[in-house]
Amino acid sequence: RERERERPQQQPPLPLGWNWAVCLRIQLVYVAIIPGLHRALFRIDPVAGIFYDIDGNLCHAPTASSLSLWRGLFIYVLICRTQLKDLLAGDCTRWRADMVGSSDQAELVRVEREVDEGVGDIRQYLSLLRKLKARRSQKAVKHGLVLLKSSALRNTLGNEVWTVYEQVAIAALDCHALDVAQDCIGVLSAKFPDSIRVDRLEGMWFEAKGSWQQADKIYSGLLEEQPLDPQIQKRRVAIAKGQGNLGGAVELLRQYLEIFMADHDAWRELAETYISLQKYNQAAFCYEELILMQTSSGLWHLKYADVHYTIGGLENLKISKKYYAAAIKLSGGQNLRALYGICLAAAAINQVKGRGKEVKESSELQSLAGAYIIKEYKRKCHKKKDMVSVVLDKLQIYFEEF
Repeated sequence: RERERERPQQQPPLPLGWNWAVCLRIQLVYVAIIPGLHRALFRIDPVAGIFYDIDGNLCHAPTASSLSLWRGLFIYVLICRTQLKDLLAGDCTRWRADMVGSSDQAELVRVEREVDEGVGDIRQYLSLLRKLKARRSQKAVKHGLVLLKSSALRNTLGNEVWTVYEQVAIAALDCHALDVAQDCIGVLSAKFPDSIRVDRLEGMWFEAKGSWQQADKIYSGLLEEQPLDPQIQKRRVAIAKGQGNLGGAVELLRQYLEIFMADHDAWRELAETYISLQKYNQAAFCYEELILMQTSSGLWHLKYADVHYTIGGLENLKISKKYYAAAIKLSGGQNLRALYGICLAAAAINQVKGRGKEVKESSELQSLAGAYIIKEYKRKCHKKKDMVSVVLDKLQIYFEEF
């Protein structure tokens, strides 16, 4: 009140409801999107709950009955500010990552075409392969050897030459070009005689050769020096799977995940291994971990639904239907496998007797999924639309085409 008396006589404020709406809307916009700008437009007295505009005019002085409400709204706005800033920052980060990834992919295609024609920069091409982790093993070996065999080109690489040697060695192992890989590993061993990284390449060479015991001996020795090296532990899993020892691979993966619990690739590998062993409940647990780590990924929802559909039973079928629906939602309706999954799960549920309500709900959902399936085939592969319609009819899926 003393502050109000110190200020010149003001015109009556606007109606309470309108003024509150305008003030709250302005604060929501400026506080959330442009931090700092709202301070230039308004000066706020948080104790008295009074707003003054840029000219010093009183916007609104809340009454005692509305003061507590305004304070609550003001705190709510501040909370929204923090959450919205984080949300916008996350969206911008993902947008930048998508844009950078798309531009790099386009650049890789362009440089690869130029290198194949003999006019491109091989060094840039190999660098892009490493950056994008693209698997172009045959071309990496072909163009990498051109770069390494020429002393003039090799000298231009500087210290990067050792990275190229490693890249060509791994690509040669992927192509089963063991002689090329052995030559590259020999050069690296001469330069770095006590390197764990080079010793791991040697173990990979024995893997490609089929000498599992020698490779495992090398990895066991390296783990004594570096027991927490994830790459070496993964190579031991690869040895077990290469020998067909899926049980041993499961045990090694479980030991690995006790240390590196956030490695989603390891969880996926363990889930697929469990599926190969027909241990579907354990595989479902792995996909649950993946869903918790990457909630917005429709792939894990789809895999989780597949596992529950495979297990069977009414409760598992209901779970699979829900997660097929979640995969469709996360993919924007573009996941054809999930659409088929909805139809199959709902049709299986309909076969259960004495559940009329559930049958009705499943029928509505599968009809919508069937309509979208036919729509996609009409748009992309019209020749197979009739065949798909016959399949859906056998599942007793009735729908109206869009």
